[in-house]
Amino acid sequence: MSLVQGNLLKLAMKIDPTTKSGKKFCDTTNNGISIASSTNATPIEITTDVAHGRATGDKVSIYGHLVNTAANNTAANPAWTVTYVSPTKLTLDDSIGNGVGIDTGTVTPFMVGSIDAARIPRQRLLDIYNEARFVLFNALYETKPPTEIDDFVYGNVLTTSVAISYSAPYNSIAKPSGCIRKISMFDSAATPQEIHILPITLLPDVKRGLVDSVKVTATNLLAFEIGSNWSIVGNYGTSPAIITYYGITAWTWATDVLPNSTLETFNPSIEAILIEIAEAIADEQSGTDPLALAKMLLNKKG
Repeated sequence: MSLVQGNLLKLAMKIDPTTKSGKKFCDTTNNGISIASSTNATPIEITTDVAHGRATGDKVSIYGHLVNTAANNTAANPAWTVTYVSPTKLTLDDSIGNGVGIDTGTVTPFMVGSIDAARIPRQRLLDIYNEARFVLFNALYETKPPTEIDDFVYGNVLTTSVAISYSAPYNSIAKPSGCIRKISMFDSAATPQEIHILPITLLPDVKRGLVDSVKVTATNLLAFEIGSNWSIVGNYGTSPAIITYYGITAWTWATDVLPNSTLETFNPSIEAILIEIAEAIADEQSGTDPLALAKMLLNKKG
């Protein structure tokens, strides 16, 4: 396990020349300096418990400060430029206080994502990392038996069940948030019947009843995957549908990255593979198929 911040820094160090030279992002092992108080003023003045070590013009990120919540950074405003006042005081340029802050929160030198690098903007960096996570999971799904997948990914990749209602006339079931792969789908009858998911190309045959194996009957419930929905046809079965699926949720700056507290729970043995996949995605001109690369790297690891 490792912090998402840490993995993003590893990725940024590989793909962004400005980060490589140490000009943009700090080492995320710096967990921040505790805030003693802040003023309800314009600009906000922060007092730290110990020397903050910042100079005028430096960037910092603030999280978890109570009462004077205007001091906290957000995805829209991920960092402050500061002005030095004293060894334990600094002001946040262009800030407006909304209360007298109490002894809570931290001030941290510019973290990954707090400012944009020269080549890779912060949102693009996170998009690349999220895409690599999805590619890695799909490669695992296609190369490993289900009994082994949980050995590689756990915690953030979920095997979960959810009940989703449907009704006539459209009988459309929205895919759960983060759903990657459906494992099973049953109706909720006393004796549950499996709802088989078919490719949309078979819909004309179902409508015309041409193929026995894809005819809708009381014991052969069918649905088609159409975009972000599954649409049930014919005999609808008993609502709701009970769906078991693998899901992986994309990280966001506001809740997962900037607070520097979210753990990525891929098996440590494949975290290097994750970064290599992300690097290939970032190098859009390389012609490398990220999924094929992921499969090859997993096969090497065994």
